[in-house]
Order: sequence, then structure tokens, then C-alpha cells
Amino acid sequence: MKVKDVFEKSVNFFRDKNVDNPRFETELLLASILKTDRIGVYLKYEAPLTEFETTSLREMVVRKGKGEPTAYLIGEKYFYNRRFEVGPGVLIPRPETEQIIEETLKHFKQNQFGFLKIADLGSGSGCLGISLGLEIPNSSVTLIEKSVHAFQYCQKNLKKLVNEENQWRFQLVNHAVEEYTPEQGFHIIVANPPYIAVEDQDVEPTVRSYEPHEALFASDTGIAAISSWLHFVIKFLEPGGICFFEIGYKQGSIVKELFQSKNYFQSVEVIQDFNQKDRIIKAVKYG
Repeated sequence: MKVKDVFEKSVNFFRDKNVDNPRFETELLLASILKTDRIGVYLKYEAPLTEFETTSLREMVVRKGKGEPTAYLIGEKYFYNRRFEVGPGVLIPRPETEQIIEETLKHFKQNQFGFLKIADLGSGSGCLGISLGLEIPNSSVTLIEKSVHAFQYCQKNLKKLVNEENQWRFQLVNHAVEEYTPEQGFHIIVANPPYIAVEDQDVEPTVRSYEPHEALFASDTGIAAISSWLHFVIKFLEPGGICFFEIGYKQGSIVKELFQSKNYFQSVEVIQDFNQKDRIIKAVKYG
């Protein structure tokens, strides 16, 4: 059977299952099977598939039809132009989280700093901390993650994406944020905490079914982890340092008020994403 034949069958199957972007999803799965990119799928359009490739694709298509995330099926997700390995037990990086990288780089281009100490709270796959460490070579990064499964992916991504001579700049800590006491403070703290309210009914069923709940959901209408991790920021963010927390689109005002109530920050700002929804809290500690 040729690539084009299984391609069209897969697209039609996804349409019947109401899968979003059926052609795009088929391209990703076939690219993974053929060890190429999406353009390469079309370059091989007339080529025959081996029996192993056909069976592997069929299994992927069936699982995708049941709602399993594509990133878990192919084992990776692009984040800030890098491929991060992911799988069950680790949160899949989202495009909107890349904005934390952009905002951090913007801040430090506007201000002159020496060697920067960075912390990534609840690092998951390591997408935030590793990306920042690679974008800011004059830095060290501490990645803190309590989940054993997620921590393993963070280790894999560090080994895969960071040259051996630079790995000394990255420290991985398998601890809950609340239980970890670093030996030094940090100039930058970033976090994508669990911020979805447990009772939120708007969460996509596939997200609720497949991705780790401890990385998604928090009590107290989704604010519990943010509030808890804020104590780490207050203790270990250096004077004049900056933190960026990703938040839910309905949480801007309440989280801003929470940060301001601590009286440790000279400025607290809500930053909106490209859809004009509240997405990030930016806070600068008094110098």
C-alpha cells in the first residue's frame, strides 16, 4: 500500500471521528513513521509502506481516534524551535507558554545584567528552563520537578538538547517546590503551575483523560499552587529580580492582587497573550 493510500484513509477516519485538523494530524503521524518532516510525506507520496510501517500507523491512527494526544503518539513536541521528548506522565508544552521566553528575553535585553541564576518551578519536560538556559548562555538554571515521570523526561531533554560542555549550567532537582531549599537565590524565576480549577468543566476531554492531573489542576479555584509557589519566589528571588508565572485567562486580576498583597514587589503586571487573554503575571521584586 502506498503512502497516499493510507494518508487518505487516515484523513477520512479522523473526519469520521471529528478529530480537529485531520490532514495536519495525519501528516504528523506519517512523518513520524517515515522519519521525515511533513513535506517529506508528500515527497514520498507514491512510495510503498512496509508492513511494519502500515501496522504502526494503523495503531497510531486508532489511538488518535480515541483522543490520545499526538505528541504522546510520536513522542515529541516542538517548543521554541526545539523538539522536546514527551510521553504519558508529563505535560505537553503549549505554544502560549513560549511567551514567557519572549517576555524574559525582552526584559533582559532592556536591562544589563551579568551572570544570571534562573529557576524553573514545576519544570515538567524542562521546556521553559532548558530553553531559557540555551537562549541566555551567561546563566545557570535550576529545574525543580516533583513527578518522577516528568523528571525523567526533563533528564532526557537536557541530555538531548544541551551540549555536554554546557550541562554544568543546569541542575535538576526531583523535589516539590514547597520542599526545596536552594543554596542561592535567583535573578529569574519562571513557572507554569497547575492553575485549572478542579471543578472546571471547560477542559477538553482528551486533556482531562490523558495528561497528568497534578500538572493541570489546583484547588482553591485553581489558585492553590500559584499561592504556594509565591512563597518560594518571595524567599529566593533576588532583590531586583523578576518572575513570570503562566496563569489562567480568568485569573489575571485575582493573581495580580495576590502578588501585590505580599508587598515584596515594586511592580506587578498582567500580560495578555496573542488572543488578548490574560496569560502571564510579571512581577519585579524591590531592589
